[in-house]
Amino acid sequence: PPEKRWLAEATPVWRRLASNSSAEAADLLAPGAILEAVQAFAAGRIGSSMLWRVLNLEMWLRGSAGREPLA
Repeated sequence: PPEKRWLAEATPVWRRLASNSSAEAADLLAPGAILEAVQAFAAGRIGSSMLWRVLNLEMWLRGSAGREPLA
């Protein structure tokens, strides 16, 4: 699927998001959960749909809080 390639190509962006997570700060995800998901996807331990859900939660929270979703 195209999202698998897109998610893999954007790994540096996801790592940056993981370093300052709104979802983790709001206790919606455990500390380090986004980075763990990014690493698990890169290693083939989880599929693109799981990573997509985690990243969408993060970007939605950032957008709803007035933050730049990908900053």
